[in-house]
Amino acid sequence: MRVFSGIRIADSITEQLKELLSDLQEHKDRIRVVHPENLHITLKFLGDITKDMYLQFYRTLQNSVSKLSPFTVEVKGIGFFPSKKRARVVWAAAEEGMSLENLYRASEAAAQEINIPPDKKFHAHITVGRIKTTATPKIMDMFEKKFQGRIWGKMLVENITIFESVLRSDGPVYRELETIIIGGMKNG
Repeated sequence: MRVFSGIRIADSITEQLKELLSDLQEHKDRIRVVHPENLHITLKFLGDITKDMYLQFYRTLQNSVSKLSPFTVEVKGIGFFPSKKRARVVWAAAEEGMSLENLYRASEAAAQEINIPPDKKFHAHITVGRIKTTATPKIMDMFEKKFQGRIWGKMLVENITIFESVLRSDGPVYRELETIIIGGMKNG
């Protein structure tokens, strides 16, 4: 199973992002637009893991997250990975605060329990498009000018979701495996 932990995006923010998704869709020959139902903030990508690894990751993460508190995240602007000139990914930024950092660290610690190495750094974002072929700097400049200062909204983060990523020819489908309530009670 191909698994990652993340935060589902509130419907109100998804609605606001639809203008950006629509503009990206106009360049569908160069950009694969993320389906609105797939929008999320990735905390930790685990890759292909066994059912036993998954269960251990889930239990460890559930225990860690039960000690945290819900928090608010603001989503604003856009950016590009690795850079605007060499863009491969277009994203909307999620405000990085200590609460989000703590949630990321809980995911990292749970992943290390199943021998998944830590990421070098965390940059909270929502991927909205993936560049299929070279996109001209002119196109990226246009998106940046139009959306850089945009505030997409705020959302209350009350849980973390563990997703399975099923790869298909028309893009991945994310299936929710577990939803863990932040500050919630442990099962069992």
